[in-house]
Amino acid sequence: MSDQPATNLERFSFPEEDVLRGDYKAYFLTKRFNFIATLNNHKDLSDLFLHIDQEWLESITDLSRIQNPDWIVPVQLSIFCFRELRLAAEMLLSGCTTPGFAHLRSALESFVQAQKILREPNLGPIWLSRNEDQKEYNKYFKADFKANLFPENSGYSNLHGLWQMLCDAGPHPSVTSIGVSSSITESQHDVQWALNFFEVNPEELTKNFLLMLMLSTEMYKFTCSSFHERLSTNPDRLKRLHSHLVRLQELKMRYAPPVAS
Repeated sequence: MSDQPATNLERFSFPEEDVLRGDYKAYFLTKRFNFIATLNNHKDLSDLFLHIDQEWLESITDLSRIQNPDWIVPVQLSIFCFRELRLAAEMLLSGCTTPGFAHLRSALESFVQAQKILREPNLGPIWLSRNEDQKEYNKYFKADFKANLFPENSGYSNLHGLWQMLCDAGPHPSVTSIGVSSSITESQHDVQWALNFFEVNPEELTKNFLLMLMLSTEMYKFTCSSFHERLSTNPDRLKRLHSHLVRLQELKMRYAPPVAS
C-alpha cells in the first residue's frame, strides 16, 4: 500500500487528470494505486471476489424480469445491496476502512430487509411507505432489530455480530470509527491529531478483504436460495455457487485459521 506524495504517483495518472491538483490529487492517485495493489497482492481473494461480483450482477439482471409482485421490493433491495457491495469493495481495497465499513453495513441492512419482506410479503407496502408512516416501519424494521431481521431460524443470525461491528467502526462518529481514521502523536508539550485516509497495515487490509468477501458470498448464497424459483433456471449457477462456497472455506482456513484450544 502507498502513502507516497502525488509526485511519486504521477506515472499512474492520465493526461485528462491534470485538472486535479494539490492534496486531493495525492489522495485520488493513492486510492487508485492502493486498490490495484491490494488486488495484485491477494490474487486468490481477488479471483473469488471477481467471480462473486459477476454472479451478483448476472443474478440481479435475471431478477429484473419478474412477474411476482411480492418480489418487487426485495429485488430492489437486492440491487441496492449489490451496489453497496461494489462501493464497499472500492473503499476497503483502497485502504479506506471507515467508509468501506459504512457501505458494507448498508449492504447487509438492505439484504436482511429484503429477506424480511420475502418471509412476510405484507411488509412490502410498509417498507415503501416508510416516510409516510415511520412508526409502522420502525415496528417491523427497527424494533427488536436482531429478532426481526436476524432471526435464529434464518441461517444467517451469526451475521448480526458483524453488523454490530460495522456499526461501531463504520458510518457514525464514535471512539472506534474516529480511531480508525486518525492517529495521535504526543510530545512533551502538545498532542497532535493526524487524519488517516488509508490503512497501510497488510494484516488489516487482508482481514478487511476477507470480511467483505465472506459477507458478499454469504448474502449471495441466501439471495439465490430465496429467489430459487427464478435463479435455478440456470443450473450452472448453482454449480458455480457450490464451487465458490468451497473456495471461500479454503481461503478462510488460509487467512484466518482456527485458534487452537
